[in-house]
Amino acid sequence: MSYLKQFFSTYGKDLENNQILPLSNGQHAIWLEQQLYPNDTSNHFHFVAKIHEKLNLQALQEAIRQLVDRHESLRTIFPVSHGLPIRQLLPTSDIDLQVNNCTDLSEDAIKLQIQKNLEKPFDLSVELPCKFILYQQSESEYYFQIVAHHIAISLHGYVRLPAEIAKLYISKRDGKEAKLPGQFGSYSAFVKNQYERSQCDGCEADKDYWKHYLSGSLPKPILPTEPHTPSSSLIIKKTYCCDLDNNLVAKLKEIGLFHDAHFFSRNDRGFSSFAIAIYETGRNYPGYS
Repeated sequence: MSYLKQFFSTYGKDLENNQILPLSNGQHAIWLEQQLYPNDTSNHFHFVAKIHEKLNLQALQEAIRQLVDRHESLRTIFPVSHGLPIRQLLPTSDIDLQVNNCTDLSEDAIKLQIQKNLEKPFDLSVELPCKFILYQQSESEYYFQIVAHHIAISLHGYVRLPAEIAKLYISKRDGKEAKLPGQFGSYSAFVKNQYERSQCDGCEADKDYWKHYLSGSLPKPILPTEPHTPSSSLIIKKTYCCDLDNNLVAKLKEIGLFHDAHFFSRNDRGFSSFAIAIYETGRNYPGYS
């Protein structure tokens, strides 16, 4: 019996009025992986920024609390009940900015702390899947770190998170309303739709097909011999190798921010690549590009 079928058999299908919610199919897969490898940190999303101005710490704390109030997955834990993992929401007041006084530490020592916090595993049953940490070097110099678990946030959410925090912080500091992108749908409707789709005609045939296709011994892998292809080729079906100077990178970032897009760049074995992507609600959305 599938996880969602077990959940609805145990707790019922009235998710809108139920304090206990199921995991989505994707979350359940990530949760199972975490149970098998509890010390693995490959599902951690990571962001660090160096800040060179005096911060209003109260405004930053309020911005973070508004952010997690807006995105309930960031204040969700995943305990086990009746043998099944469930989603349990915690109040926004449980979210705190962790401030570390690093005035006596060297730059290398601070970076070592940042790395340790990145590599610290989450206990998803009791621990929130997102951490906000500030390393204060002086009154006007900080490192700001976000570590989030993939069970609570997608790549789409990850690239938008720092921008939303910045907008919320400025609004709290200046006493103005922040203009943020709208929300799409509800989580309850999403997982209910996943369950209903799994019960449709043809789903059993799909399952039988994949069970047959994936059965037997694993095929011998054919490893590539050419250099790693930049990820942009997955989007535009072409790869361009070029040298990026700092002025060009700065201009591309400026264009991306102006159009509410996101800038990606990488350097792999001497090959530089970049992409500007605009996210809407998913790959099947007509506006996705």
